[in-house]
Amino acid sequence: MISKDKTTFGAMLMVAGLCIGGAMIGLPTALFGLGMWGSLAMLITCWLFMSYTALLTYEVNTAYPPGCHFLTMAANSLGELGKWVTSTCYLVLLYSLVSAYLSASSNLLNDMFGLLAYDHLGVAMLLVLALVVGLVATGTTNVAKCNRFLMLALMATFFAMVAMVAMVLPQVHLMPAPQSFWHDIPMAGVVTMTSFGFHILVPTLRVYSQGDQRMMYIAILCGGGIALLMYILWVMVVFGAVPTETLAMIRDGDIGSAEMLGPMFPEKMPELLNLSGHYFILLAVVTSFIGVLVSLVDFLADSLSIHNHGVGKLKLLTLAVLPPIIFAIFFPYGFVTALTYAGIMVAILHGVLPALMAWQVREAGLETIYRAPGGNVSLAIVLGISSAIIVAECIDKWN
Repeated sequence: MISKDKTTFGAMLMVAGLCIGGAMIGLPTALFGLGMWGSLAMLITCWLFMSYTALLTYEVNTAYPPGCHFLTMAANSLGELGKWVTSTCYLVLLYSLVSAYLSASSNLLNDMFGLLAYDHLGVAMLLVLALVVGLVATGTTNVAKCNRFLMLALMATFFAMVAMVAMVLPQVHLMPAPQSFWHDIPMAGVVTMTSFGFHILVPTLRVYSQGDQRMMYIAILCGGGIALLMYILWVMVVFGAVPTETLAMIRDGDIGSAEMLGPMFPEKMPELLNLSGHYFILLAVVTSFIGVLVSLVDFLADSLSIHNHGVGKLKLLTLAVLPPIIFAIFFPYGFVTALTYAGIMVAILHGVLPALMAWQVREAGLETIYRAPGGNVSLAIVLGISSAIIVAECIDKWN
């Protein structure tokens, strides 16, 4: 029997692990135009906003039996339109993330093979699939146990890396925001919101916590808080090590995102620092991969009414992993293209939908175990902010 404290800690680290991933590369390039203080304000604001919409998601989920995922929640509260919007956005987003994380983790592991004079991307991909799929197949409790150790290793590696980089930095650039920083706010807001997008895990955590409200509250706020702390430290280190010109070129697509790591880990750096950087990025991608795959399996189980155990679990894992592998082979840029619209999908799924569903559940007088703070004014504010982000993203894509 797992103690309650360990279960709470495991739930908290599952939230943090799902947040931390590709955001470690994307955040500094999206935020640097706001300056240091503007970046900190954006990170804290988005953490508060996404934590609140996660609590709204939990409130709506408690109006239905444990095990119900977003599709059931949307169908019951918003009807057929809500059901189809939710299923389309979630499947595109989750399949895209599975494909992206599989590709990234395989490449990172293959790079580490290169240190051993062995280079075989196919073997690296099979090892990643065996680890992640095998772990998810054992159930959420075992995922939480293993994720706990992976996250502790990730945090230890991260803080060691930050400490070593900080010791050789001349200073952290507390750069002021340029006068033109206003036009950088929409992109920075979208990327930062996406970095706290762990809502897909809320229905799974409710089952894992066995309906413990305090555990859910701590997992949502403290799990996101761990990600917030690591994001703040990461942004400070990157701003201190990487020239703003390099960050601007990465943001504008003139050079690849990997170029950001060059100034942080030059050849004169100790080998231990280089290794810690590689291990950290690999662990960040793998922990996010695990969280996304767990959420996708649970979403498919709810959508297709397949029991999430035994033969049903095997079917669900096959449905979750096979399409991204096929797409990665025959349409290698298909899911990457889909991910460019992740900001719109996150604003819909983690902003518009929780507010609309909570509004409908409250208006219908459905009994919920938990109720998030705030009334209709708070829900209207969430809808307004989310809609503004969607409009800004659409304008950006149009341009």
